Amino acid sequence: MRVLLLTASYGDGHHQVASALADAFSLFGADVREFDCIRSGGRADGQSRVFGEWVYESLTRFAPWLYGISYNWTRNLSERHPLWWLLSLPLRGRLTHLLRDFRPDVVLQLFPERLLSDMKSADLPPFIGVVVTDYSVHTRWYHRRVTTYFLPALDFLDLSRRFVLPHSRCVATGIPLRRQFWTSERANDDVQRHQVETVDTSRPYVLVAAGGRGLFPDLQQTLLQLCARLPDHDVYVMCGKNQRMLETIQRVSEDMPRVVGLPFVSEVALLYKYASFAVVKAGGLTVSECLAMSCPMLLYRPQPGQEYDNAKYVESIGAGRLVHASRELADVLSAFADPAVRTEMRAACRESAHPNAANDVVHVVMNTVNNASSQVTEFTKFR
Repeated sequence: MRVLLLTASYGDGHHQVASALADAFSLFGADVREFDCIRSGGRADGQSRVFGEWVYESLTRFAPWLYGISYNWTRNLSERHPLWWLLSLPLRGRLTHLLRDFRPDVVLQLFPERLLSDMKSADLPPFIGVVVTDYSVHTRWYHRRVTTYFLPALDFLDLSRRFVLPHSRCVATGIPLRRQFWTSERANDDVQRHQVETVDTSRPYVLVAAGGRGLFPDLQQTLLQLCARLPDHDVYVMCGKNQRMLETIQRVSEDMPRVVGLPFVSEVALLYKYASFAVVKAGGLTVSECLAMSCPMLLYRPQPGQEYDNAKYVESIGAGRLVHASRELADVLSAFADPAVRTEMRAACRESAHPNAANDVVHVVMNTVNNASSQVTEFTKFR
């Protein structure tokens, strides 16, 4: 079986989801290829797509309110709106050539894009799946070519119904996570605690997860509040690939020795597992990783758009608290200082976690493509 994974270089999340699915498909001997729809085009296409990436990065960094307006304005646009055709135009030719050369049996789309909607049926494989990677409903994920939608949680089945055409189906598998989060890979992680070399897990600690780009609002003020409200905790800041942030944290550590900056960390599962809680940017993948490791979340000033939707979902299931402004932080931290509150949040995390989502997606795809007798109903939860 040949599988094509369509990703995008908007942060690291889409590529991490692709890596998780590639590992899961490899267990069945599938030939998997990843295509970055931002960076894999030809010269002209690449320039156009990189410009689009620059626009996204700039808006979310310097004018998140404007990005939020655009996200909410387009949330319910018709599939036939010309905006979608214009946005996908630079990539369509390059992807058409790839489809004809690789001839995949399965295409899984891992980021919101309508580029497959207007392509010729002859160029498309029999199975096209969309793996929704945020706890948010936006029309850009949904189009007429989709065989199956893989949704992040059962709550989104009914919310998605108005966008899903009769020939498509929805399955609530969760967001695919990397192998380190799979239940089968964590069978002995209690005896692996000593392997967390970057963190002293013998002491209670809080993780501050700034995301792959290392962006976090009011960071120094947040660290001051954490140290003041949780005097018995160390604070580890995961700076991602932002070297400037890491250098800033190293300077902060001179005055606050309990604050430690961590460079990009790929093996994060055990860090979440042993943390008292995590202060996170509300990316869909980060939220799913925390749920999988039963790590309570403090979601600080999420950006408008899908991040805000992710944060609202976490709060709605009781797995964390959303902080809208810095003036709320002290009261919320006081609540997190109570072990009983954190215990309740851990239980809520376990209830909503999908650590094996990657394998669940692959099983649905394999059963469908191979015409297995056990079919999943149109709107269901995969178990």
